[in-house]
Order: sequence, then structure tokens, then C-alpha cells
Amino acid sequence: MLHARLPYLRLVEPYEDKQHYHVHEGRGVKGLIVAWNSEAILKSPKSKKHVSSIVSRDMTQRSRSEPLLAHIELIWKLAKDVIVIDLNPLDTKSLSQWTAGAHIDISVGTLGYRQYSIHSNPNQRERFSIAVLLEEDGSGSSKYIHSIAQRGRYLKIKGPRNHFALSPPKSYLFIAGSIGITPIRSMIYSAQSNEIPYRAFYLGRPQKSMAFSSELSSHAYLTLWPKDELGPFDLHTYPGKYRPEYTLIYCCGPPQLVSAVENLSAHLPPGVLNVEMFANDTYASYNGTTNKFFELVLDRSG
Repeated sequence: MLHARLPYLRLVEPYEDKQHYHVHEGRGVKGLIVAWNSEAILKSPKSKKHVSSIVSRDMTQRSRSEPLLAHIELIWKLAKDVIVIDLNPLDTKSLSQWTAGAHIDISVGTLGYRQYSIHSNPNQRERFSIAVLLEEDGSGSSKYIHSIAQRGRYLKIKGPRNHFALSPPKSYLFIAGSIGITPIRSMIYSAQSNEIPYRAFYLGRPQKSMAFSSELSSHAYLTLWPKDELGPFDLHTYPGKYRPEYTLIYCCGPPQLVSAVENLSAHLPPGVLNVEMFANDTYASYNGTTNKFFELVLDRSG
């Protein structure tokens, strides 16, 4: 709305450099610094050259914030309620701009944009490959993508960006729940190619609903844990024999899993645990109610 009313509003720092908090509802921006050139300034002959250079520079900075068209090259069913979509962006330069843990933003019609992790091998950058889990009780974005996704169609995307990037430690511990395996899968490939030791746990319910389970079950250092077959996973044992000062932990999955891992990792040094929640579609519906107004009274001031 501000951008519509102030057409020369611009970001001061590049879109892809924005820092985000890890919050339950999705990714919260820590800060958004903007600048504005008024129309009156633009009309001034003295400043025309100066303003033009600012706008030109801004367009370069914001190139990755502008929507791109991406062609659906391939689509197939990966697991129960999970489809994989391979996207070929018209701007092929964007294919070289991602690393393990990165995501792209995909337009979901009137619902805006939703973030989907790139799950493919970072050493193979011919396309963006994402997996979309159908959430029956979600906000509707996954249903939208499942309904319109067909080979040959074009989708509007932004990015890629990475707020869940790997750091180079002596070893990694990965914990994935449900569709949270998507960024973790790319991280596993990155660890393997860089010969960094890792241990991974992939938790789900029925194995047929666990994306990439047949492929990942052959990995020597990954434990596949379908709850329906093996019962609940004991998270208290997850750090195991790994010394936290030598290990970075990456956890991605539903809010319940991430919160449990955060609570059990409270004693670890800052920066050891890195988390990302897949909750945009479902978190608002967990308590079975819709959003509504409420009144807050501050006792001291009334």
C-alpha cells in the first residue's frame, strides 16, 4: 500500500540481504529501511541526473526482489500428497545464486507469495526443484499450487534467498520432520560433496508420506523414523555422542518438532542450533479458531 502511494519508495539495502527472525508464523523481517524520492524532486532539472542514478542503482539492487517467470519443466508425485516441481526460470542467472538451505518465493494468486525450499543437489543447478505438501487444513496456498501445477505452465517466483545457510563446522547434525526434509536434503548433499561428517534424523508418520524416503534410506548416516512403524522418536537422545562445540545442528519441520528441539538445546552455546519452521499454511489453524480482535489494557497507564 505504501509503495502504491509513494511510487519512488525504494529499499536501501538489497532484497536478498534482509535479515529474518525465526518466528512461528513464518519469516519475520528484523528491519526494513526504505528511502523515498518525491515526484517534486524528480521534476527538478537540477536533480534529475542525481535522482536517475539513484533509481538506476536501486533497480540493480532489487533485481532479485522483482518477480521472475519460471517454466514448469517437470512435475511428478513423490509421496502421498507430495508433488515435486522442477522450475526453469527465464532469467537463468538466478540458477547460480543459491546454496544449500535456500528457498524461492512462489506466487499463489490472491494469497500472495509462499516460500519453498530448493531440495536438489547444490552441485547441480540446472533448475529449481521444490516439493509441495498438500495441506488440507492450511490457508490454501498448497491447494492452489497442486491445482494449477502442470507441465508447460509458467509460475511467478522471487529469489532465491537463504536465511538457513550452512556454516562450515567440523560436523553437522540434521533433524528433519515431514516436508522439512526439503532444505535438509540439499544440506546433506552439500556435506557429502565437501566431505564434512554428518548425522541425520528424518522423522515422519507413514513412510509412504515421507518425501525422498526411498532414496534417503540408503544413506549410511541417516536414520529414517516413520512413527507409525517405530513409535515416537526419543528427542532426548538426539545429540548422542556428538560434542556440541564441534557440531552445528540444523532442524526443519513442524512447529511442535522445532520447539521441542529448541527446548532440549537451551543449554548449547549460541549459534549451535539453527532452525526453520514450515508453518505458513498450518500454524494459524492449530487451535481451530479464526483470527479475531482483542483489547489489551496496560495497567500502569490505563
